[in-house]
Amino acid sequence: MWLGHGTSCYKKMEVPNGWLGAWHHCVSEGGNLVSITSSAEENFVKATMGGDTRFWLGLSNQKCDKVWCRFEGGSQKLTWSDGQTTTHRNWASNKLERLTLKGEKLKQVFLYADCPTCSPKFGPAVLKTSDCDDGNFLYGDHCYLFGPIAETQEDAEKFCVARGAHLPRIHSKRDAQFLHDHFKKGSAPWVGLKKKANNYKWNDGTALDYEDLNDRSYSGGDCALILAGARVYLNYRCRATQSVICQTAKRGGWRPQLPPLVGQPDWTEKCDWWLDHPSGDFCYLVIPQPTKTWQEAQDHCQAHQGNLLSIADSHEQDFVYGHVQSQAQASSLWLGADVSLDDDDGKWIDGSSFTFKRHCEGDAEGGKCLSLLTGSSDWKRDKCDNMKGYVCKKRGKGK
Repeated sequence: MWLGHGTSCYKKMEVPNGWLGAWHHCVSEGGNLVSITSSAEENFVKATMGGDTRFWLGLSNQKCDKVWCRFEGGSQKLTWSDGQTTTHRNWASNKLERLTLKGEKLKQVFLYADCPTCSPKFGPAVLKTSDCDDGNFLYGDHCYLFGPIAETQEDAEKFCVARGAHLPRIHSKRDAQFLHDHFKKGSAPWVGLKKKANNYKWNDGTALDYEDLNDRSYSGGDCALILAGARVYLNYRCRATQSVICQTAKRGGWRPQLPPLVGQPDWTEKCDWWLDHPSGDFCYLVIPQPTKTWQEAQDHCQAHQGNLLSIADSHEQDFVYGHVQSQAQASSLWLGADVSLDDDDGKWIDGSSFTFKRHCEGDAEGGKCLSLLTGSSDWKRDKCDNMKGYVCKKRGKGK
């Protein structure tokens, strides 16, 4: 229930969430996390929350726009997520108005409050809140749990597995910066990276693809952790005790909603943030990072009500390839076929027939799963357990 006060409305949310998850929830309700513009408003909000309840404010060093908040590294002056420029302040004596995310403050999960607008709004700004477990922190596609005590690498992984998670994998500088900026000063968290047969691999079996590494500072160990500068340090002793951060996919899997990830300039009613083919009935999502086997890619597409890409004609081929070219991070992307194009009863994984075929490289002995070459736009047969990016396809709303 929304409560009126002055010219704004407020809604108390009693389900705990991380700051970013709380922000998403408020945006989905048509508002924002509460900003405090006066002593009277502060007293009203505190009375609404009740007693000594601790709750989130919309004040952070996250950079927010209409659809997303992100931490861009470094120390930033705190700003209100709704754009307020109020001069009202009521800081505790031991708090600063400028901080990095290394502080405990933004890691904790409390009750959060109120979305100060009376009429809900609709459109691309409406995003679903996180489905992280209580006590977890939402960032990007994952939920993070910060362990209470230092553990060996083996015990840290067991701690995470017991909670349905793993030690974190890092595939970008931004992910590493997030972890670096959220652990306690003077500590360093384990990552899910371990040396096997003289090669480091992530705990899901994928090869090490993160480039900011230091393999000279330590020796004699097979594990890895993050230290200053968001750099991953290799060859660390696995029996040492370090901080624990657990990572798991947010409930329901990754939600592809941000245009920078899919090349979509605008939100559309038919496709949300997926690519909208204006002359067709379908929507497309390009995942350029080579991180999944064919089956894993298909599972991910199905989790979002789609399938790996089937191509019905040359127009669809040209449309998809035009977007793939601009985002390519590898030589090929998975397509939705794991059978020969020459099979009499062969079909795309979505059940459609092979009405269109492109020149296909490779041979059946080399692999039976089909991929799209990002350089030539031809198709290729590949081994199905290779790691590739992929394209998902689903029918648009109302089609």
